Amino acid sequence: ATQNTKSLDDVMRLLYWNYYKKRQRGFTEAEFQEACETVAHTSLTALFDYVYTTKELDYTTYLNYGALALDWNMDEQQKKKKASIRFISNPDALQSAILKSWLGE
Repeated sequence: ATQNTKSLDDVMRLLYWNYYKKRQRGFTEAEFQEACETVAHTSLTALFDYVYTTKELDYTTYLNYGALALDWNMDEQQKKKKASIRFISNPDALQSAILKSWLGE
């Protein structure tokens, strides 16, 4: 949502100043979500559904943020679906930056 300009570090700084320093206390789960949404400047309810439910992650969407694609293939010998991850061709600058951050580069 921030085009990779903000991170969890920004959220933690906001929480530190707003709750520990100003209010002399920790924060609730709802306050954590609110801080994340403040930093992102958007609702993150769909993302937090993964935290509070057993909803299966939308791997295709989230891997695509980092220029990755998920492919499913049938292993005929084991009669099971197998997943593989590959780099997408021609990622945009944001996808490349996100992938580099995931890889610690």
